[in-house]
Amino acid sequence: MTDGWVHWNGKLQPAAEASVSTADRGLLLGWGCFETLQALGGQPYAFTRHFLRLEAGALALGLAAPEKEELLGHCRAVLEANGPEKARLRITLTAGPDEGAPSLLIATSALPQRAATSRVLFSRRRRERGGGLTRLKTVSYLDNVLALREATRQGADESLLFDEAGQLCEGATSNVFLVREGQVWTPPLSSGCLPGVTRELVLELAAKFGLRCHQAAIDRASLFQAEELFLTSSTRDVQGIAQCQDHLLEGAPGALTRQLQEAFHEWQREVIDP
Repeated sequence: MTDGWVHWNGKLQPAAEASVSTADRGLLLGWGCFETLQALGGQPYAFTRHFLRLEAGALALGLAAPEKEELLGHCRAVLEANGPEKARLRITLTAGPDEGAPSLLIATSALPQRAATSRVLFSRRRRERGGGLTRLKTVSYLDNVLALREATRQGADESLLFDEAGQLCEGATSNVFLVREGQVWTPPLSSGCLPGVTRELVLELAAKFGLRCHQAAIDRASLFQAEELFLTSSTRDVQGIAQCQDHLLEGAPGALTRQLQEAFHEWQREVIDP
């Protein structure tokens, strides 16, 4: 972003004045991790869960994560300075230009307006289950970006990624769920999918409703046989899928998807850090 206020390496400043060192290893090597949160009423939603994932990602990449309360204070300061009631908040931590001196950027942008349902396509790109960056939310995000671009150029909203064996992993920017015979299914973390915060919350909600939830392998045929499909992410919450490839899902979002949508939004209103 080129306007508004950001937190950059310990200082709240206008975004236009923030500058990145040409030696920053996040820029040069893609060495870093990030979190994208939804901000509601000037507060980052589900901050603790996002912080724990950021902390785990930083540890895996050999970076020093900021202290939780310090980071929360910086996030609140950025949200207060920019003033939006509802926004997208991004925390980016990179290796910085020097050993032991990571760079920290916190910025806001408008929360994307999502349609009630989405159209998804299968990507030609493949996920490697045992890859070194599997399950980490790193700034080395080009594979996801190109997969999404591939889909949006064909008029779709999201791209679904599979592994070499043809098993579903995740969406380029989301986790994927299906409903069949009143039961909820999603790929396991062992598939290489990102441990999404909204994914985790939806699984907890489904369990509260007494729904049977399965984290198990899902192939292409299962997607076409599903009664309902939906995506989850921190900026789309729970979004039904109306079309998967050429397959139409009549009445999307389905009844169970709507139930989870409503329960999730109620949880958001009641608890800012579930």
